[in-house]
Amino acid sequence: MSALIETRPVILPVEYENAIQALATCIRLDETKLWDSKADLLLMWAKVNKSPEAELAAKRLKLYSYRRIGQIAGELRPMKRGTRKGATRAGQEPGPVSLLIENGFNRGQANAARLIAKIPEAQFAELLKSPVAPTTAATSTLLVSGDPVWREFMRYACGLRSFLQRRSAKEIRDLVSRMGKRQQATLRGIVRGIASELSKLG
Repeated sequence: MSALIETRPVILPVEYENAIQALATCIRLDETKLWDSKADLLLMWAKVNKSPEAELAAKRLKLYSYRRIGQIAGELRPMKRGTRKGATRAGQEPGPVSLLIENGFNRGQANAARLIAKIPEAQFAELLKSPVAPTTAATSTLLVSGDPVWREFMRYACGLRSFLQRRSAKEIRDLVSRMGKRQQATLRGIVRGIASELSKLG
């Protein structure tokens, strides 16, 4: 059952491939054949840039794929009642999370897929209206996920955490060392402000 992604051929939906091709075509289109005026051309690209639809659709698709991945993994390798976490059977760890890890997901992604899979349909439909990253969505389900203030907080907090996890301490130190005095002062003010606000949480 392991390494499904590597050993089985994958056929993507035609609709998905067509959507990717359509976005690529937008980048390659011959502007001169469609717009005579540079001003009209500028307005067109400005509208594309400000339109959230493509980004929202991509985020919704990402969330939905995580949900289905978590659901299907649960069907392929269910965690049987009474199975001790960490126990092995025929060389495999039990449960859907282990199946996803065997197929290239890290533990955070695998746990996120399973948490999103368990969100009730009505709550998931609400989540799709203002989609966030899957790991953020999964974290929000652990507490008051329906609260818009909580969701906004998690969006920004998880974004900051994700950035810090992707960058080494050396990279951040090097970045700060290249900043001018004004930028460093601004950064210190932001950090102090964050620390002050977090201290109010008790």
